[in-house]
Amino acid sequence: MIATHSTTNYRNDLYAFLSSDRIEGFRQDPYFDSVGLATIGVGFNIEGDRNVLRYVLNQLGVFDGKSDQAINDAVEDFRLTIIGVSDGDEVQLVNVLNNKLREIQYLGPQSSTLFMLLKKKGTGYFYGEVRGRPRGRSV
Repeated sequence: MIATHSTTNYRNDLYAFLSSDRIEGFRQDPYFDSVGLATIGVGFNIEGDRNVLRYVLNQLGVFDGKSDQAINDAVEDFRLTIIGVSDGDEVQLVNVLNNKLREIQYLGPQSSTLFMLLKKKGTGYFYGEVRGRPRGRSV
């Protein structure tokens, strides 16, 4: 028999399943997933998906009061930094991203110096993606 779920229960059930330690888990620090892509949270691809990277950087306060061009430049700068990390070297990945945040601290006075996605913010992003929230600067 097939069980049906309301949209709300489906999202909750899906998130609980994916964030369980036996499936994906939730990691607040960046890591390399099973195929070697830089990832954060519950498998959010920060290496190949600029929208995910943009969301994480926005949550870190990097974009506060900045122009669209400054935001695009920062996203591209972080993307190139991530690509430059040796595959599988998670310590290097964390270190270079933390160092990059310190370098660009001037971009936002409220920006973090640790590249991490708090679980509450990751959960919010997940629910927005499952719901089909429009992507863009206002994440």
